[in-house]
Amino acid sequence: MYKAFLFDFDGVLRHWPQGEQTATTEGTDIHHNQVLKTAFNPELLNKAVTGVISDQQWRDEVRATLSQEFETEAAALAVARWSALQGQICERMLSLCELLREKAQVALVTNATSRLRADLRFHQLTHAFDWVFNSSEMGVAKPDRLFFQQVLTVMEVEPEQAFLIDDSYANVRSAELIGISGFHYSEPDTFSQLQQLL
Repeated sequence: MYKAFLFDFDGVLRHWPQGEQTATTEGTDIHHNQVLKTAFNPELLNKAVTGVISDQQWRDEVRATLSQEFETEAAALAVARWSALQGQICERMLSLCELLREKAQVALVTNATSRLRADLRFHQLTHAFDWVFNSSEMGVAKPDRLFFQQVLTVMEVEPEQAFLIDDSYANVRSAELIGISGFHYSEPDTFSQLQQLL
């Protein structure tokens, strides 16, 4: 019997409609993929999700980098539109989270920037979890095993008592290596397999 269920946020509970992302660069000569490529450059992203820089500093850096190749106004507009996106919450995953919370602790475990708390308020998820583990507050990000070890310590559970749902295979594998059961989530194909947890 599991005592803790660990839910990733983006890619599991929150999803990003492709159409909304495409619209962020309409009317500019910037392709939306260029915004994402710049923002999710591993070196820059790692600084944001480990708290080295704030969410605003991350977005400012994305804008500055794009401005080196495109017009400043276009870069600013594209980043502002992209920053305004909030994604969509998967209601059935949220429902699963709520049902599991009736029998065990439920934690949000996510690589996120300093904007996470505001995003949770926007989606009315402030009280949806027993614990919120944000990499930018912890100073370490998945798939580093230290991330998961800190989660287990705070929740006071043993590795074999925890179950992780994450859309990153690397994160799942890292958790499994220290004894946490993991599920590599892929929407929508694998959702039905999670029903066995209820």
